[in-house]
Amino acid sequence: HELRTPLQAITGFTELLRTLDLPPDRRQAALEHIGAATEHVLSMVDDLLDIAKIEADALPIRIEPVELCGLLDEVLALLAPLAEEHDVTLRPAVPAGRGAVRADRRRLRQVLINLVTNGVRYNRAGGWVEVGAQDSGASMVTVAVRDSGRGIPAEMMNRLFTPFDRLGAECSAEPGAGLGLVVARAVTQAMGGTLEIRKAAEVGTTAEITLPAALRDAAMLGCAVPTGLGV
Repeated sequence: HELRTPLQAITGFTELLRTLDLPPDRRQAALEHIGAATEHVLSMVDDLLDIAKIEADALPIRIEPVELCGLLDEVLALLAPLAEEHDVTLRPAVPAGRGAVRADRRRLRQVLINLVTNGVRYNRAGGWVEVGAQDSGASMVTVAVRDSGRGIPAEMMNRLFTPFDRLGAECSAEPGAGLGLVVARAVTQAMGGTLEIRKAAEVGTTAEITLPAALRDAAMLGCAVPTGLGV
């Protein structure tokens, strides 16, 4: 169903463009529908391929020291337009303690983009998403993504990592297939870490990625809070 629906949209709008002489505004709208549906399918295929690789223990992972300041800056800058679109403020925090982890940088970026994107899309107008990191003991570092959204009902928490279960969000206008968190947790575990998501005490949701700490070298000492990300 998750693949069939966008594919039907692509087929339908392509046929519309092929058979009818549409005015420019309707033609542009049809092209935008095709583009959005194509992106949805490609994203889902990527997630399914990652899941298959993880299950086959064949996911390429390159563990190295990853400095968190630069990575968090990069992720928040990338998602600033999405936050602006949803009227959500991104709130970076200075990593406390080591500020570096042992991970695959590209894969950790993938996980963080997934979590921050969820925090923005399932938030509220005027809300916020905060990202920061701190030592969590036993030579581990935790990166936390907190948001001010509506949160997750307690009775749904045990369904968070069920493939294709969007916890009722399938009735919303937000895109998704219910695979993002499944992939994020599996990738985090493949890097030797854990991913936990919990309902915040007062408002919203907190996602925590815990990974082995890495020693910081001189090049990692100049971290600063990213600027210009408030929306």
